[in-house]
Amino acid sequence: MTKKTKITIFILLGVLGVLIIAAAILIFGGDIFGGQSLKEENEAIRTEAENLEAERARLEVELAELEAKVAELEANLSDSGQYFADEIEDLKTQIEEKNAAIATLEADIARYQTVYEIDVIAQARLIDKLVEYIETQSPYVLVSSAPAASDTDAASEDTQDADATTYTWVLVSELIEEERAARAALGEDAEPLFTPEELAASSMTEAELTNLKLREAVLAREDVMYPLVSVYYEDLSTGYHFGFAENTAHPTASVIKAPFILSALMKVSADEQAYFDKLEAEGKYPEKIDTDGDGTPDKTVIEYSDPKYDLSEVVVYDSATMFKEGSGKIREMPNGTEFTYIDFIKYALEYSDNIAYQQLKNRFGYTEYYALARSVGATVSAGNANYMSARDAGKLFKAIHEFIEEDETYGPLMRESMEKANHTVIIPHGVSPNNALHKYGWDIDSYHDAAIVEAGDKPYVLAVFSNLDMGGNEVNAYLREIVKMINQLHKGFYNN
Repeated sequence: MTKKTKITIFILLGVLGVLIIAAAILIFGGDIFGGQSLKEENEAIRTEAENLEAERARLEVELAELEAKVAELEANLSDSGQYFADEIEDLKTQIEEKNAAIATLEADIARYQTVYEIDVIAQARLIDKLVEYIETQSPYVLVSSAPAASDTDAASEDTQDADATTYTWVLVSELIEEERAARAALGEDAEPLFTPEELAASSMTEAELTNLKLREAVLAREDVMYPLVSVYYEDLSTGYHFGFAENTAHPTASVIKAPFILSALMKVSADEQAYFDKLEAEGKYPEKIDTDGDGTPDKTVIEYSDPKYDLSEVVVYDSATMFKEGSGKIREMPNGTEFTYIDFIKYALEYSDNIAYQQLKNRFGYTEYYALARSVGATVSAGNANYMSARDAGKLFKAIHEFIEEDETYGPLMRESMEKANHTVIIPHGVSPNNALHKYGWDIDSYHDAAIVEAGDKPYVLAVFSNLDMGGNEVNAYLREIVKMINQLHKGFYNN
């Protein structure tokens, strides 16, 4: 081996030794050449990593919570959005309804514009004239008279019973003549009824103004009580109405028979319709039977929810158990006469028959009548069938009109019977030649008439109630004049 070769080998061995030492330092660390600081740095990095991992876990929890809140808010927002969307649609519907109502009102304004521009003053004057006529032109008034004092209380007026005062119907014309005679007896000492200036301003003759002043003097007397008169009119096309003492309660008398029968027929008709609807749902047809023996089925068989709704049931008249005093024709018929409840309805409406009405009351009671009264806003009649106001009658007869127009089975029955109704001296006479479907009532403290007036295509309801129970030509003429003025008022809205 040469010297050069040996030198080369030693150099390589030295380099190899250095490399081994460096590797040991890197592997085993220790304090050699700053190894301790590298370890600390590594630990710090590891700690930081652990801290970051914990922070990440915390943030992930917060993120999950936030995501849950966002989901809840989105759900709430969706509900709120739907709520407001519904509200918007509802408002749109209301706006459309208001627009339709405005259009209707504008059409009415356009329709009545000429009337209001030309005749409104005349209409107002007619109403004033009507009110004055009602308040002053009754042919009868009640005159009070205290009973004669008895031996036991003649010494003191204070012991007389004020409630014992009696009232008597007296013709106003008779009282006027008494007043005239009393003034004539005074001669020049009588106080003048009016001045020459008043006569000149009145556009009346002296006799006419004298009669007017005498009537005013009679009606102003403390012992004179003016009769109760109530009026209600409603235009069924426009809803316009006029009333005078329309909420005053009067005994119903026989006027109640028409709305009472309406309440029964409404229930019967609804029960029959429910049966037909049931058959239709089951794909069946009503059964028909032959009742007159001619071989042709003529009667539809109906199963009622309550037997009382079967108006074809036959009742045999027995005066011992069925007789009723008052108006009607059945009381004149022999025992054994057969009637159906349809017959009772016709007799009650056409002849105001009390026996027929009693049979209907026994069968149906007043429950349905009270429900009907409440539904139409008839306040006085809603809880007491014995009393009714003119306004109540108007609302109830409006319901009769609607039933006649809508019910194909019993509407014609009611219309025909009310058209035939007797005692036509008040409303039917006053609105002629217009047709009137009416029901009168005449009893103690009651002399009434209520009707649906078929004034072409502009029908109206009218009720005239009073306590002028003596009836007669003078009362009929007075009440008819009220009817005529109402009819004139109604026509005044359509003259143009």
